[in-house]
Amino acid sequence: MAMHLLAFRGSGVLTTSSVRQTPVTDSIVAVSNTAFVLEQAMEAVAVYAGASGITLAQVTIPASPLANALVRPIDVSATPSSDPNVAVFSDAPLRIAQQTELALVGTGSGGTLNGAVLLRDRFEPIPPGEAITIQFTAASQAVPTAYAWYTLTGVTWSHTLPPGQYAVVGFEVFRTTIVSARLILQDQIWRPGTIAMQSVGLRTHQVFYDGSLGVMGRFPAYAMPSIEIVADATTTTAEGYVRIVRVA
Repeated sequence: MAMHLLAFRGSGVLTTSSVRQTPVTDSIVAVSNTAFVLEQAMEAVAVYAGASGITLAQVTIPASPLANALVRPIDVSATPSSDPNVAVFSDAPLRIAQQTELALVGTGSGGTLNGAVLLRDRFEPIPPGEAITIQFTAASQAVPTAYAWYTLTGVTWSHTLPPGQYAVVGFEVFRTTIVSARLILQDQIWRPGTIAMQSVGLRTHQVFYDGSLGVMGRFPAYAMPSIEIVADATTTTAEGYVRIVRVA
């Protein structure tokens, strides 16, 4: 089981011309020809595309028989709105072969696109057991570059977990400056993620916290996850929640 969130940021204002949006440089997945190139076959299970003037978005997988898959619904908002429109394909995922380009194309009448694609290699059902939600916070800190992945420092957790292994089954992040976020888990290359919200009173799309994606990743109690963010500013604080099930 592996899940990984890829992020995109428009290089300019959306127009009526279809343009590939710029991939946010990823430490795991290579970028070529304004697209991500996967080292292994995976599936796209959720896609977010939002901008103030967006009218159309599509996932482009040139090697696939369905080379251009429209993203519906889209989020007509400069930053992710509460309960944002997200295209969920978990019941019939878009298949991406090994060494295949994955691009996000947008058109519109203004605004700069924020985008994300959540990938998985396979579905793993949530194991039996009680699910609890734990909180993390991070104090104000400088982000070296806007719209680039940055690992938060000074993260504190609400719980000290008993020894054991834990499965992640939900993930939420909140702060006005954060667009998307993902978890860095010990002994797991891939990094599951979520669409961030502006404040704790809002909610991201339910697919990121209701368990329908199954297990997003695992970690041991002695190595709590690190949190990586894409922010639209160079200073941020952070707050978030991780829903977990103890598995061993």
